[in-house]
Amino acid sequence: MTLKEIQLLQIAEDVGVLDKAEKLILEQALTTRNQSGHPNKYRPGVAKVKSHIEDIVGVLWT
Repeated sequence: MTLKEIQLLQIAEDVGVLDKAEKLILEQALTTRNQSGHPNKYRPGVAKVKSHIEDIVGVLWT
């Protein structure tokens, strides 16, 4: 069985690993990653990249 990242985030919230706010932060990070990873004109700046990493680390390692 293959899960999409968004499904994994929902499961993590359902079982109590993430709360609603943490899930939302990670969903937003996933959207940013997808916007940056696919061919388009979106090019995040240094501050956005730092914020992206800070958000993920803040949820997963604190």
